[in-house]
Parts: sequence; C-alpha cells; structure tokens
Amino acid sequence: WTLFNFLRRVVDIHTSQLMGRGFQIYSNYNKEDTTQLENQEQPEPQGPEGTEPQGPTDPEAASKLADQKNKLKQVNADTRKRLIDAMIRDNGGMATFKRGAQTGSAYGDTVIKMWADWDEKKIRYSVIESIQNYFAGWSSSDFRERDWDAYVYQISEAQAYKLYGDKLKDGEMFAVTTEGFPLGDGMTNDPLNTINSASTPEDTRTKRKMVTVIDWTGILMTWAGEKDNVVEVSRGKEKPFNVLIVGNHIVQTITNPDRMPTYYLIHNQEEPRRAWGKSDIPDE
Repeated sequence: WTLFNFLRRVVDIHTSQLMGRGFQIYSNYNKEDTTQLENQEQPEPQGPEGTEPQGPTDPEAASKLADQKNKLKQVNADTRKRLIDAMIRDNGGMATFKRGAQTGSAYGDTVIKMWADWDEKKIRYSVIESIQNYFAGWSSSDFRERDWDAYVYQISEAQAYKLYGDKLKDGEMFAVTTEGFPLGDGMTNDPLNTINSASTPEDTRTKRKMVTVIDWTGILMTWAGEKDNVVEVSRGKEKPFNVLIVGNHIVQTITNPDRMPTYYLIHNQEEPRRAWGKSDIPDE
C-alpha cells in the first residue's frame, strides 16, 4: 500500500509540473516592414540595354501593398488560433492533455490518435490510456520512423453490433474473445500491474466475451490502398492504407492519406536507440 501511494505521488508530481497550468496557444506572423519603403527614395527609371525603361517604383504604392499583406497575414494567424482553440475545446480541453501527461509519466510514453470526423466536420484526437494495446512497426533500428501503427482493443458484443452490424452479410457474426485477451491467448498485460506483483491488487478481469477491434494504419509489404480498397501489388509499389477490423471482419478501409488517422508517439524521457520512453516511476 505504501509503495502504491509513493508511485502514484511520483506520477502526480510530474503531471502537475508539466500540465498543472495547461498551456497557451499563440499564432504569429512575420510582419513586413513598411518604414523602409516609406523612406525609400524613388529610383531613376532603368531598363536593359536595347529595351524601354521600366516604370518608376512608387514607394507609397509599395507601402500600401505591404500593409495589405500584413493584414492578410494577421487574419490568417487569427484564424489558425481560432481553429486550434476550437479543436482543444471539442476534444475535452486541457483535461485530455493532462491525462496524456499522466500516462507518459507512468508508462514512459504518450500516444495520441488524431482523425477527421467527417460527419461532425471536426478534427478529433484522444489519448490511448491502455498504451500496452498500441503496436508500432519500426522502420529501422533507430526507432524514430514507423511503417505502421496499430491499436488493438476490445468492445462489448452489444457495441460491436450496434456500431458495425450493418457491415455484416446475412448469417455472419463477429468473432469473440475473452475480456483482457484481445489477441486470443496473447494477452496484452498492463505493465503497471507487473511492478512488484506481490504488492499489487489481484486481476479483476472477468470471463465476459468481447469483440476485438484492430485499427491498423500504414504500409504493408506487397499491399496498397487504391480507391477505398486494398489490392495486392509488386514489391516497392506499396501505398499506405487504413483498415478497421472488428471481430475478424473488415468494416472500414481508407486509402486517402488525408483521411487516415495519425498516431503521435511522445516519449516522456527519450533515450538514444530505444523504442520506448522512460517512465518517471523508479525501477526499484
């Protein structure tokens, strides 16, 4: 009990230090200096040899043009800030980032999934709190680039048929798995439950039947996404795609890169040539 409280206190301290006051969004721009244009002397008309001289440069006209550019830049900057403020507000405000900071402090990494909600016409993002259910397909041994991202989780049978039942053909059913075992016998353990297991609570999972969901995005060898479908191609011609697999059935395919979900992996403490970040919880 003392150990559990101590570890929680470590996470709370680091979360408070990072997100205790939240953060502010600023959108700026590089303003064009019009003072030099206003004080600039009008140059003599000049032209290449054998051509007519060019018209004179009017400093006043150039200054007005720079003012118009500055106004446009300011409007764009203000619009960017309003859009980002709206995104934060629509996705739970600062509480979402605080959960991300807490997850990163405890596990060593924060994973944020971002996607476009075309029905609501909004940008959505969420923190993956069960980070042990996130899988990365690393491109190389430096662990900085990824070929694909996958998020594996479970939903109830009722939710599966409510959300995706219309994607099934007559007579088809979603495959089920035991709660806590989304990949069948390959259980995805929560790392925090394995720290000093003698002092942690007993596993509270039930034997309830659930439906496994696999949200996969990226490049797969000899496969490519084309026109909302996945086709087999020769090596070197692969294209990224996103598939949503529910209970062993593909219920959604996205091949437009602009509409695919994006996963942001943020290390709490980054270490050279290490796939995952370091937790704030001490090893001993």
